[in-house]
Amino acid sequence: MLQPSGLSSSDSYATVLAKANAILSGFQTALSANSIRIPINEPTVSNASWWAAYKGIFDAAIGKTMKVIVAYWYKPGVGTVPDMNAFYAMWQNRC
Repeated sequence: MLQPSGLSSSDSYATVLAKANAILSGFQTALSANSIRIPINEPTVSNASWWAAYKGIFDAAIGKTMKVIVAYWYKPGVGTVPDMNAFYAMWQNRC
């Protein structure tokens, strides 16, 4: 399960949204950033409670009219898609 720096697996959607808004505001101010790459993988999407909270990152970026690039990240130590069925199922989830 992916957990970007500054987030905790126990964070709620509201907490993730608030943290992401603060970080993205900093990116926009300091770097003039207009896009963000957000990683996903099967364990992140398949954990219903974490995925519900994690989507706050997407919502914060979209709310700031940033472009969102969704990037697949392999599970640590694997280096390849271990389960193609889980991989395809992951992409069926809605942000």
